[in-house]
Order: sequence, then C-alpha cells, then structure tokens
Amino acid sequence: MKRFFSIMGAIIVDVVRAVDYFITSNLRNFAWILNFILPYLMYIVGQNVCATRGYLGIGGELFIPVVFCVITYVLRSYANKIGKGTTIPVPDKRFTEVDDYGEVSIPNNRIQELILYLADLEDWLERKGLL
Repeated sequence: MKRFFSIMGAIIVDVVRAVDYFITSNLRNFAWILNFILPYLMYIVGQNVCATRGYLGIGGELFIPVVFCVITYVLRSYANKIGKGTTIPVPDKRFTEVDDYGEVSIPNNRIQELILYLADLEDWLERKGLL
C-alpha cells in the first residue's frame, strides 16, 4: 500500500510540473486570450447590468477593463522576464568572466544556467523566424 501512495504521489508531482511548464511556456498567449475575451465579457456584463438595473448606468463594471489590463500587463511582463515573451531574453548577469590577461571563462556552476538561457534564446529566435 505504501508503494501505491508513493507512485500516486510521483504521478501527481509529474502532472503539476507539466501544468506549470505549460503555463510558463504560454504566458504570452494567455495575455492575448484575455485581450480577446475582454470586449465580449464587457458586453455580457453590460447586458446583465442593464437588465438588472433597468437602465444603463455607470458603476463598478468600469473597473473590469482596468483589472484585465493590469493582469495582461503582468502576464506579458512576467513572460518577458522569464524569456518566454516577445522580447529577447536577457540573463540576470553576465555568464562570462574576463581576467587581467583577456582570457574569457565561464564558471562551472553557471554552465547549466547558460545552457537553459541558450535554449530560451533559440526558442525566441525560432518564434521570430530568425532561426
């Protein structure tokens, strides 16, 4: 029975990781979807508010576009910061170090991070049709 729970736990962890990877890889698309949905949502809210009140009024429903715009901005900015957006990915700090003699080197503890950055850069170049 203990083995069953450990296998089920591993499956749940794999599913959570897959969903997390899908969401972080497609944040820029979620922002576009929100921009696409906003006019229709505003129409539905306007119809319901008008039917409920009996007249066309200006109220709290004006904040819905503001909230959507803020959410869209945050999603796009986050996608750009993690290298999955529309701007070129930029690392947090330089990967290379130059010594006094002009020799360029990369610290061993940053090689994995450099490989992941290179993969993000290649993905961005492919999305732009440059690779």
